[in-house]
Amino acid sequence: MGRAAKFSVEPQPLTERLRSYMTYQCENRSFKGLEKAAEILRCSPRQLQRVVNQLEEEGVLEKVGKGSYRLI
Repeated sequence: MGRAAKFSVEPQPLTERLRSYMTYQCENRSFKGLEKAAEILRCSPRQLQRVVNQLEEEGVLEKVGKGSYRLI
């Protein structure tokens, strides 16, 4: 039992999950539809919107259209 706890995986922050989702699963490193992406990333759309806004301010993401974002 002690060994299993030692090797447990820490949950990734939403920012890291979003980056890897866009890099490895999205065509052209972009997605359309926050609600659909939030469902895939297992978070609320509001939570995802906050992260998207933060990454957009940092210059990591760019808004392509309504509800569409691309990883730079």
